[in-house]
Amino acid sequence: MQYGRSASTGRQALRSVVVLLLCLCGCAKSLTAAAHQGNNEPVESDVMLWDPGPDEDEPEEEVELTDPEGWQEEADGSIVLEVDERTGQAYRVPDDCDPWSADQLRWVDRTHHAFSRGLCWPTQWLDGVFGDPDDQSRSSSGTSVRIVAAQLLQDDGERDSDVRFRVRAHLPGLERRLSLVFASERDFEDDNAGLPGSPETTGQRDDNTFRAGVNWVLRTADDMDLDMDIGLRSNFKTFWRARYRYQKPISENWSFRLTETVDWRDTRGFRSRSVFDFDRPLDRHTLFRLTSYAEISNELIDEGDGWFWQQSAVLGQELTRRSAMRYLVSVEGITRPEPKVENYRAGVTYRRNTWRPWFYYEVEPYLLWPRETGYRTATGIVLRVETLFGIL
Repeated sequence: MQYGRSASTGRQALRSVVVLLLCLCGCAKSLTAAAHQGNNEPVESDVMLWDPGPDEDEPEEEVELTDPEGWQEEADGSIVLEVDERTGQAYRVPDDCDPWSADQLRWVDRTHHAFSRGLCWPTQWLDGVFGDPDDQSRSSSGTSVRIVAAQLLQDDGERDSDVRFRVRAHLPGLERRLSLVFASERDFEDDNAGLPGSPETTGQRDDNTFRAGVNWVLRTADDMDLDMDIGLRSNFKTFWRARYRYQKPISENWSFRLTETVDWRDTRGFRSRSVFDFDRPLDRHTLFRLTSYAEISNELIDEGDGWFWQQSAVLGQELTRRSAMRYLVSVEGITRPEPKVENYRAGVTYRRNTWRPWFYYEVEPYLLWPRETGYRTATGIVLRVETLFGIL
């Protein structure tokens, strides 16, 4: 009887995943079609799952994405946000660290620009003192700040929130390989590695610390790069991390990327994380990705869990020049004392750049089936706002 209940629960979970993905895909296609129709551009009714090859008689036309904000990027590094219909005067905001007359800016843009400029000058000064004084590329140096606030709401009554941040001071004059980093311990998901985050872990206090260190790019090329971090974590605990990335096409339609990260954290020991990404573009604005993730660490071994693993499938789609969707299904588990699945997960993320070039918001509803509750369905949503300062 217990087996029958488990099988029934698994079938219900699978049906829920299928229904969710079908609804999300239908909504995404409707949104994309509506956006293109507003611009009087044709939209293909079906997504090509293979490349039929070039057709000399009918050359492919690239479909331009619309910009719902109507912003215009100017040659001087500014962005036109709006134009007064009565006077025809354009309202511009700066998009870099160059000198800019802030007299005509509104208070929110004036404050943002003043803070961004304040971040740029210390870095350029340090670069000028310790770098090559004849290197004209120092004008591209600067500091960037990223802050993301998140709120978790789950149907079981769980409520949690967290704030993540990262401050990176780029020093291109020092051989363009060195940067200073100050960030929250639980950093942002690695977009280059392609590993989706786990929304239900928002606000976990175990990672509510910070780290500060130096990032050194040891080697970079078209198909690989190698970098290293060393510094301090909270309570003056040291850490060290090395990361290697390698990517190459494996067929006409598929590409492969390996990301291997090894780190050592004081009191926690060593950890190794391996990410294997397989990417397949479906069209110019849609990407399908399969990701395999494996992690082993002193902590996992001491707890008797062995390896932690995750397998995920992601479909990313640009809707407009300012918005995108990501659809996700994943399964994860451990290998000891016996192999078992800890979580099934399905969700979608909507991301939008609005109001200002440096302001974003995200909405991420999800379904979760954790082993600890007998794989009963849990629903939740994570709301995020993000702001950027410095070099955007």
